[in-house]
Amino acid sequence: MDVRDILTLHQWVETWVPAVLEHYIPLRDVLANNAQQSTAQPVARPLDDLVLHLQNVKTEELSGLQVRVLSYLGVDRLLGKSGAYWVKKTIRSSTYDPATAHEEVNKAVSLLQQLQKQMKSFVTSVSPLGFEPDASEVTDGLFRVAVIFQDRASIENLPDLKKLASDWDEIISGVAGAVGEKPEETNIIGVSNGSVLIFLTATAAVTTILALIAKHASEVASYAIGVADQLEDLRAKKMHNAAI
Repeated sequence: MDVRDILTLHQWVETWVPAVLEHYIPLRDVLANNAQQSTAQPVARPLDDLVLHLQNVKTEELSGLQVRVLSYLGVDRLLGKSGAYWVKKTIRSSTYDPATAHEEVNKAVSLLQQLQKQMKSFVTSVSPLGFEPDASEVTDGLFRVAVIFQDRASIENLPDLKKLASDWDEIISGVAGAVGEKPEETNIIGVSNGSVLIFLTATAAVTTILALIAKHASEVASYAIGVADQLEDLRAKKMHNAAI
């Protein structure tokens, strides 16, 4: 993870999260009243206001790395269209249990407030070191691409680096050839040990194809998970029927 990714994420959080909280808090307060008082207040208005606002939050501005940070902090499901879906599902599934709905929304508010504090704390720590969110090694007309390897991938030695470099030489050569570019037009601007290994700069055409490949790969993985989930559900039903 590049420090600048976090700094840019902090700017995004400061832009969107305060307004999101302004809409989460009224819903939380109504739910608190309904959980504690005999006279219930209508939930529809604050819920609709929150859902509408969440749907307008531009999560598409975030990179995959930044989304992973939000996921690690447990707030990715509370923002954007995912947040709108989550809050509607939470309220509707807790129609007859206001206390549970209040508890879940209150947790969401606490997580978002904690996110703000964590982002500010990080920026305070790295600012004296000279990092700037707008500092970039990417020239005009190019896009920054982060190549992420899963399963504890790392560069331990020169053979590891040579193998990874060879693999990506073939990948970039194929993608660049498909759009009429030379492989050397894609530059490596950073390599780090850990799960994120390579940062590239590439033209829009190369970046688009890489994104499409990743998208289709994730769709296949999602489909496989869905099939496995259905098989597990079928197995559970068979066990239930056998028990009966």
